[in-house]
Amino acid sequence: MDGAEGYTEFDPPRIVLSESSYQAACRYQGRGRWTAAHELGHLVLHKSAVPLDRAPIRYSKMKELPSYASAEWQANAFAAGFLMPDWLVRDFVDASEIADFFSVSRSAAKHRLANLGISKPHAVPPQVVASINAWKERK
Repeated sequence: MDGAEGYTEFDPPRIVLSESSYQAACRYQGRGRWTAAHELGHLVLHKSAVPLDRAPIRYSKMKELPSYASAEWQANAFAAGFLMPDWLVRDFVDASEIADFFSVSRSAAKHRLANLGISKPHAVPPQVVASINAWKERK
């Protein structure tokens, strides 16, 4: 597979995973699951595609497309939504919890939180908590 973790073929339609990606996906490991979901995204979203490295010269302008128009960006967005549905992710604020719950990598969980605009609540410094408690006691 020349170092690729997976790829999608369209005629006939099929997803091909490297042995390591397949085994990782079978063991519910984040990277393997992500690779399988990413390739599924290509299969679902793109009727056919030619990898940029094999595309004719006239398609070189494809590299200048905005990210959302990129087939790779689209497949990643599909994988994120497929593995971590936004309506469930919104119950979490910690990337580690998301990674554990959805069996994805911590990096994928962090990106999903960022893309959905969910940020971890800022911890209140102990000095501020002590000051608030002291003020409450004086009342």
